[in-house]
Amino acid sequence: MVNDNYPLAIETARGLSINYQGKSLYSKYNPSRTPVQIAENTILKNETLYIIPSPLLLYGVDILLEKLPVDSFIVGIEVDQKLMKLSLESSNAIIHPYFKYARLETREQLKSLIEDLGTWKYRRCEIVPLNSGYNLYQSEYDRLFQFASFVLSTFWRNRLTINKLGKLWIKNTFINSKSITTEIPDNEGKPVVVCGAGASLEQSLSILKKYRDNLYIMAVDTALSSLVESEIIPDLVFALEAQFYNLGDFYNLSDHKIDLLTDITGYPPVCREISGQVYNVFTDFFENNLLKRLEDKGFVKIKIPPLGSVGVAAVATALQIFQSNIFLTGLDFSFIPGKSHSKGSPFSNSLLRSSNRMKPADSYKISIARKIISVPGKLPDTIVYTDHVLDTYAKLLNDIISGTDRVYDLTQTGYPLGATFTGEKLFSQLVKVNDQNTKEIKEAENKIPSGVDFLLHESELLLNLIIEWERFNESDTDEIPESLMNALTKVDYVYVDFPDRLPHPIKDVSFISRSVLSARYYREIIAQNL
Repeated sequence: MVNDNYPLAIETARGLSINYQGKSLYSKYNPSRTPVQIAENTILKNETLYIIPSPLLLYGVDILLEKLPVDSFIVGIEVDQKLMKLSLESSNAIIHPYFKYARLETREQLKSLIEDLGTWKYRRCEIVPLNSGYNLYQSEYDRLFQFASFVLSTFWRNRLTINKLGKLWIKNTFINSKSITTEIPDNEGKPVVVCGAGASLEQSLSILKKYRDNLYIMAVDTALSSLVESEIIPDLVFALEAQFYNLGDFYNLSDHKIDLLTDITGYPPVCREISGQVYNVFTDFFENNLLKRLEDKGFVKIKIPPLGSVGVAAVATALQIFQSNIFLTGLDFSFIPGKSHSKGSPFSNSLLRSSNRMKPADSYKISIARKIISVPGKLPDTIVYTDHVLDTYAKLLNDIISGTDRVYDLTQTGYPLGATFTGEKLFSQLVKVNDQNTKEIKEAENKIPSGVDFLLHESELLLNLIIEWERFNESDTDEIPESLMNALTKVDYVYVDFPDRLPHPIKDVSFISRSVLSARYYREIIAQNL
């Protein structure tokens, strides 16, 4: 009797087939015909990562490899261990420099694989199903494919941002490093409320006021003015912006002691507008030795991946540093006709300032200018309106909080985030439970690192690059010495914003000379802040 729980290789007149879970994963009469036809009809593109779900007996893979561009790659993914074992035992392994066959189950495994291959090599990702093994676990394979596409698109989106803002990020990092601290915010065991600037924030103001003394309120920068206008002074404001755009959110706060958690690349004047303690979060936008040395020195206590949205980043950070329950409000990732932000937010206030009798304050035209999509709301038979960017952020936040049971939603409007809704009754019970928590006593660090010492060390490394460059210019050789390249890679942030084709650095006189100009610029920035 055949056991459908185990795959079985079946001999046919034209080669092996596989039966599994009551299905034939290839044709019973000519197993290789369909995979070969699919492979022959597939047009392969440059700089593309191709994913073959469940390659099984590898029919058609050899044809794809024959016409694969040299700058593309094929990954065969199997999620079923039994199928993987049978495939390895029953087929001739394909050994090719542009093909890898791997069993993957999680997105983290897939991300590591792509990074090992070199994320910068591929502009896009495409899926090529060759057999019915894909149909057995279609949702899993589609999820992995979508994630692979997300990894690549995020990398290139971040790369474009780095080209534009990388130099500013490094400059701000040096300015902020002088007063950097190793401390992290302390909520003293209180439940944390993360407040965004979405319209739903207004629904939570009364409950925030009522239980204010028992809460630790963390506001994203754009929600700060809404809360202060409602006489709710948050404990902590979260900001990531490296430019001046959100500086207006922090005006007239000198009378209120509010702590600031900002990215090390954040706009330095924002820190001067805050009367409370300033803490730093580190966004891992790109691998570089500057961040690595900050980590080695013990400065990096909070590190998050690039998440795009300050609201998403705030929740991810709160989950990392606080152990108590976390409540969400104002994180709508959607809009309603005529209103997209809470009352008192910078966007809402700017509309009011520019309005008059002939031009009423109304964000409806701005909203409909976007490509709107609708998704089911938090309540049955309701719909919310969003766009593709906000939809991506909402799904990302959903993924982040899906692995924990201590995130709650205070509102029933906005994009559904997968967090459990809590009305006031449950909220009051959870607050009382957290009242029992006591402040965690932190062990004092043996040695507090100095931001000034760090800057002095970076200045020396930059000077070493400049000296190596001058030695090369004074020499009689055109061969770029390894000592110069080694000095360059130690300060790899000097070329982080260069638009040259990856990977960097490039062993080229033009590239290095521009890097040295950047090194001189950063040394001057450091000197001004010592």
